[in-house]
Amino acid sequence: MVDRKIRHTMRVVGHVQAIVAETPPLEELSEAVEVAALLHDAGRFPQVVKHNSYDDHATCNHAEVGARIVMDADLLDPLPLETRGIVLSAVKYHNVAVIPDNLGTEARLVLEVLRDADKLDALRNSLRYLDPDNPNSKALKAGLTWDADKFTPELRNTPWTAPSSHTKTYNGPMTSHCS
Repeated sequence: MVDRKIRHTMRVVGHVQAIVAETPPLEELSEAVEVAALLHDAGRFPQVVKHNSYDDHATCNHAEVGARIVMDADLLDPLPLETRGIVLSAVKYHNVAVIPDNLGTEARLVLEVLRDADKLDALRNSLRYLDPDNPNSKALKAGLTWDADKFTPELRNTPWTAPSSHTKTYNGPMTSHCS
């Protein structure tokens, strides 16, 4: 399970680097967004160790836990103070439904890039369910059909791996601690 999250994190870092490379105004924030991408799921590790689950609703808010871990471990000390705040905000809020209004322009931009990069990888995972040759293609078994002409050749030819069969049901409100 941990190896899966490490691979996810590295793909998110790659997505962030690609977004920054294509968006010149982001170049000055590249360090902040890359560090945020590298640390964005730090809270997943205690979550899986304590609960054997990545389900925030059943366990804890991994983003808040991750921000606390990053702050408590002084991981950002080598960065300028303003960059530290931007990275912490991105880590803490990358999974919220609504971005807080009180974020500065740079913090909001870094958070938006991180969220986009994280969602790109989540989309990659979700598309596996649309593969007609994958026995775990639940969407197809629910009556949806596969139309290969609706996807680009790159997407159609991407080698997807089978999703984890581990699931956990919702047991109440999401909490910010993993105890």
